[in-house]
Amino acid sequence: MFKELNGKRLLVLGGTAWADILFAFAKENNIQLLTTGKNPNKMFSEYYYVDSTDHEGMKKLIREKNIDGVYVGSHEGVIRQATQYLAELGLPCYCRVEQWDTLMNKRKFKELCQKFDIPVAPKYNWTLQNPCEIEFPVITKPADGCASVGIKICHNEEDLREGYQFAYDNSPSHEVLVEKLVNNSGMDVFFQITNSEIEFCGLGDKYPVQLAEGAGSVAGARILPSIYTDDFRSRFEDKLKAMFSSVGLYQGLIWMEVFHDGDDYYFNEVGYRPNGSLTIVGIDYFYGINTVAADMYYALTGTGKAHGFSSLILKPHETGKKKVCEYWIACKHGTIGTIEGIDELKSQPNVLAVFPKYDVGSTIPHTNGFAQNFCVVHFAYDTSAELNTVIGFIKTTVVVTDSNGEDMIIHKSDKFVEGLLKDNQ
Repeated sequence: MFKELNGKRLLVLGGTAWADILFAFAKENNIQLLTTGKNPNKMFSEYYYVDSTDHEGMKKLIREKNIDGVYVGSHEGVIRQATQYLAELGLPCYCRVEQWDTLMNKRKFKELCQKFDIPVAPKYNWTLQNPCEIEFPVITKPADGCASVGIKICHNEEDLREGYQFAYDNSPSHEVLVEKLVNNSGMDVFFQITNSEIEFCGLGDKYPVQLAEGAGSVAGARILPSIYTDDFRSRFEDKLKAMFSSVGLYQGLIWMEVFHDGDDYYFNEVGYRPNGSLTIVGIDYFYGINTVAADMYYALTGTGKAHGFSSLILKPHETGKKKVCEYWIACKHGTIGTIEGIDELKSQPNVLAVFPKYDVGSTIPHTNGFAQNFCVVHFAYDTSAELNTVIGFIKTTVVVTDSNGEDMIIHKSDKFVEGLLKDNQ
């Protein structure tokens, strides 16, 4: 137990996908957790119906309920607002609104990358009003979008016009990017920032899938560490650290999506928050950093601390394995009627953590994006044969049906699994 946390009251905004981790750290340190929102999560014993983007309502709630700190693990819209009212209250927040805006706008972020000689995908200054010559395929996306929403791959002029309008409609600022489509065999790189010190904490190879033809890619699986880790670090680590330092970042987990095409790397976008794929498990496994505990500690003390926390892997099986896989299970749109196999997965020796995002009765949205991922399974392994065995167990064990008893899982193709195994022999 950290004595300085004893009896503190922590307001949680988001992060319920990893609620077990939040509750475990709170119990260990006698922290009282509460939450709020238009539809607050009732797994918390104390909750309030205050919109977390309502500045005056939130400031009033925080003062009246004697809240000592706010854990910001929510989506981008909430985070941006929280940075502002927490600053007004003088409470710790891991970033400032100007830092957030610099990083989250894809155009601004790519301009920042170019200042530090970090390569990005070529873009076209194409608009509906002022089209220019295009070499297809291209990808259209909102400059301020997230979770793969508003993205379309375009192979011709008709696709491009549709994709531009789609991105425009899904952009709060109505700013659209049109970029060359590069090989989307990708990876994500992670850094933990503590008291302005930037620590490399993993590069993972990402294996994307499309949930519908023409849609943007979402995570199908990620393998840590990447087979390209040494090459990547030698070429980019110092540049990336210098870039983050230039923005004045001082706390939290930051990660970047990178496309890998032959000898080339293209940096696509950045996330400055707990990532939705929950790579926090692999980071803890290999680097001993419990990023959830670090964020909670900072929110309550204003002091950065990365190491020395209990592991967030609640059942730390197989801690000597060389690789960790994040394996995503996506579902079709509909209302969940039954879920089977989650407890069986958790009992498997290779499995480090299982995080379902939805419960029975929940509705899977129709986004063709990240929101359709139902569950992520984290497991450790040494060989491709072991990897294949665990994937086979997942595919035969987890069953999700809708209210009519129809299978909801979007099953990955044999080709997807073959590619995963080939790269991880």
